[in-house]
Order: sequence, then structure tokens, then C-alpha cells
Amino acid sequence: MLQLMRTQKRTKPQRKQQAIPQRASWTPCNSRARLLIVKRGLTYAHIAEQLQQQGIPCSAFNVANVVRGFTKRPDVRQGIANVLGVDVGQLWPERLAS
Repeated sequence: MLQLMRTQKRTKPQRKQQAIPQRASWTPCNSRARLLIVKRGLTYAHIAEQLQQQGIPCSAFNVANVVRGFTKRPDVRQGIANVLGVDVGQLWPERLAS
């Protein structure tokens, strides 16, 4: 019996493949601004340069924080919306509610 156990190959149990749930409105991020930035191939640094040309003092770090929702600077939000060519209310609808 012992020899029989030693000669048998050990196999790992097969794991079941789990299906990835498909969502109807899946987006790679939860921010509309970030989604538009990614779709258009822009970077935070590029947007910050364009905002500085408009006279809005900010850095790529400031743009990233505004897009992520950590800070709420109305001038930077308006500048990002101008660069993307959309209305501020479309990117940040909670702004209109507050």
C-alpha cells in the first residue's frame, strides 16, 4: 500500500473558472472627467500646462486631486471642462446640487 501511494502522481485539484460579471455601463473609473481624459489621450501634466496658459496657477498634482475629488477648486474645474470641451455640470453634477 505504501509503495502504491508513492508511485501515484499527485495532482492539484482543478479550480473552477469564475466568470467576470459584465456590467451594462462599465467604465474603467468612477470619474467622468477621468474617463474623458483617458479617452482623449491626455495627461494631467498636459492639462496643467493648458490651464497655466489660461492663467490658472496649478500643477499636475492639483489637476489630479480635482479630478479624483479630493479638492474642489472651481477655477481648475472650469479650466478642465474648457480643455475637454464640455460643461462643468456634465463632469461634476454634484457641483450643481450643492
